[in-house]
Amino acid sequence: MIYRRTERGILPDKRGHSGQLQQVSPPLNIFEFKEDVCRIAPFYKVGGRLSNGQIEELASMVNEGLIFVSRDDHPVYVKHISYQLDLVLVDKNLKEREIADIFTQALTRRMKEFLDQPVPVVFENSG
Repeated sequence: MIYRRTERGILPDKRGHSGQLQQVSPPLNIFEFKEDVCRIAPFYKVGGRLSNGQIEELASMVNEGLIFVSRDDHPVYVKHISYQLDLVLVDKNLKEREIADIFTQALTRRMKEFLDQPVPVVFENSG
């Protein structure tokens, strides 16, 4: 999933051909902090869809720091955030080991992509 930084926070980028946000199916469970009771409550469960209204609501809650993901979903989170390492800089809840996992996965993927590229012969033997 591609994320984009907006004035409302970091959001999944799921724009259709019309430029309008489409329904989104995030790959991990999302939780919100309920300030009135000081508890974490489910906001979205994997397999569902977020409507445009829910996407807007999610953006607002992200800006307020009220959205959380479960540490159980860390492998999924690492996979997706490793495509945009700049997002690691704004996630203040990541532990050092988790940051290392993200960078390791990104570096491994990028090295594989680099090594899989065909390389033209630089010098020919003109003997």
